[in-house]
Amino acid sequence: INWNSRMGSWQNKKETRVALYLRVSTDEQAKEGHFGLEIQEEKGRSFCESQEGYILNEENVYRDEGVSGGLPIEKRPALKKLFEDAEERKFDVILVYKIDRLARNLRILLNGLEKLKELGIDFRSITEPFDTSSAFGESTLQMVGLFAQLERKLIQERTSNGRESAARKGKWVMGLPPFGFKRSEQ
Repeated sequence: INWNSRMGSWQNKKETRVALYLRVSTDEQAKEGHFGLEIQEEKGRSFCESQEGYILNEENVYRDEGVSGGLPIEKRPALKKLFEDAEERKFDVILVYKIDRLARNLRILLNGLEKLKELGIDFRSITEPFDTSSAFGESTLQMVGLFAQLERKLIQERTSNGRESAARKGKWVMGLPPFGFKRSEQ
């Protein structure tokens, strides 16, 4: 039973403080991507509104723009801050749009989730419902994490192959040309 100061009465519903983690891996996605931060945030806020007792405060929205999901927690500014705040128990549950927003590396994902479990903080994905209290649910989460890692590696392979093919055709493939040179369109 909690005192609800807005209602001026005791109520049986428990408030759950939510942290929302948002991530896109490229600056382009951060600005205008179809799966950009705005869309993830909008879906996260809508999800919180649909869940009884979920409270999302602005200070508990963590945004990593243009940051790879393959990087360790300590190399992603917002995720690092989220885990620091988790240590201080500033929220009860971490919410992501998809698991691959948290990590595209299985080891990082599992280590992060284990740390949250030790802290007593729940983890939820808006689009992937898991009950990690069961062996099946935990295994399913690990499989999704493994597929996120596979997808990351496939993207890397395709990008590398595309650059190699373009370079063989004499095209500049490494971003801006060195100072003093112009890129000729062929």
